[in-house]
Amino acid sequence: MRPDTALLAAQLSLALPQLIEGASTSPAALQATALAAPAQAPATAMPVQQYTVATLMPGLGGQYVLAPALSPFYPSATTAGNTAATAALQQYIAAAYPTLDATQQAALVQYYSQVSQVQTAQALSSSSAELNVPLTMWRPEGVYDPALDTTLVTEQVSLEEMKSLVDPNCTRPGGRGTDCPEDKVIVKVEMLSVDAFIRTMMDEEAYHGVDGMGIPVGAVVPAIGYGTIVAAGSQSGKSVGQKVLGSVGAQTYATVPVGGMRGVHPFMKIPLHRPEAMLNLFGLTTGLTAYMGIFKVLSAPASHETCVVSAAAGAVGCLAAQLAKSNGARVIGIAGGAEKCKFLKDTLQLDGAVDYKSEIPMDKQLDEIAPDGVDFFFDNVGGQTLDVILDRIRAGGRVVICGAVSQYSGNLNKGKVEGPRNYLKLAERGATMKGFNVMQYMSSVPGAMCQLAWLHYRGYLRIHEDIQEGIEAFPNALQKLFIGGHTGKMLCRVASET
Repeated sequence: MRPDTALLAAQLSLALPQLIEGASTSPAALQATALAAPAQAPATAMPVQQYTVATLMPGLGGQYVLAPALSPFYPSATTAGNTAATAALQQYIAAAYPTLDATQQAALVQYYSQVSQVQTAQALSSSSAELNVPLTMWRPEGVYDPALDTTLVTEQVSLEEMKSLVDPNCTRPGGRGTDCPEDKVIVKVEMLSVDAFIRTMMDEEAYHGVDGMGIPVGAVVPAIGYGTIVAAGSQSGKSVGQKVLGSVGAQTYATVPVGGMRGVHPFMKIPLHRPEAMLNLFGLTTGLTAYMGIFKVLSAPASHETCVVSAAAGAVGCLAAQLAKSNGARVIGIAGGAEKCKFLKDTLQLDGAVDYKSEIPMDKQLDEIAPDGVDFFFDNVGGQTLDVILDRIRAGGRVVICGAVSQYSGNLNKGKVEGPRNYLKLAERGATMKGFNVMQYMSSVPGAMCQLAWLHYRGYLRIHEDIQEGIEAFPNALQKLFIGGHTGKMLCRVASET
């Protein structure tokens, strides 16, 4: 289970050097001092920050506890041979983890003592940089909670020291100690795409994680984004100043390979489009996903047909609905709340909107708007929404499964996925249901990008974005995908563009 003391523990780990230098060491004072006065970094270095997933500590009875991915203490305050530091640690752990027995608390003290020996990089003020990295703290249980499931960890590094950062997916606490291969580059991240798949990769069983499993505990939160190369290995084929796009992870500076699924690729600047369009309209997880789902998976919705899109106010649904509309179909969007439904009808100019949060049940609303049933359904939600549509699918109808956001918070990968209960309607009405992954249609990407650009130029596609500022905003932005509160594509601006 994820402990409620996660945030406190992260703050205490940074504040401990000051506490040792003369502050009261009572548990209450430790907590108060940590929250009020976190440790200050050495003047000659810049802070490096990361979000991590908590490590499952051996010998702690299977309980998840805080395990910093980087050194929680500065070199001047390591616990090795430091009686005062060890005593402060013991008091803090006893206060923060009262459910652990003496043996478990001792094991945790020993772990902190070992981690504290990881030396903080000594940076030169003339070549230092701020590296912020959101890392998962432990595997979320149910709905993602940014306050409990991610933390921002700080360490001091310089650009020269950054050349020895290991791959962001490194699972070893500290994430350092191995020279970066010469085929990698260091990227100053500028913009990140906030996508629902990030939550599913936090599950241990995630099929699209690392080596057939979810992202390792303690690893950098995965994210697609773009930025500018600030250092390049001699065999990377890249040079400083080039803009790249790819799997950079949720961090301010990323050490990544060149090419492949987990690397970066040349950034493509599309005429008359802002750079962030590469994560939205032309983004693999957004515009291209919407395009493939509407036009490539099954027969596209035609002018005489009724098309329904779930999560129609979201990043993918917003574009999928407009694409179906551009093809002549009568389009109905499903969203949560009167404001979003107004957005669908007034801004996107859809033919109708269903409010799943309304007191009027979805099936009643659909029967009024689409009394003859549904010919094409683009599903991003799953669960009850999918069942409602299956019950109203017309003869020869098509259902495209793009995602199931209603199942991502603890059901997916756990054998708890709900629905569909009405799947036999497919057989009864000769309808087809097919799922897809955009990676299965990569050969269609060039043509799709041209078509998306053309439709946008002609005014058939409107781009809507919710841009959060700063790496610190990334966890809350991710949470918004599951609790609502935004329309269109969610992005996180990490730094100004070079």
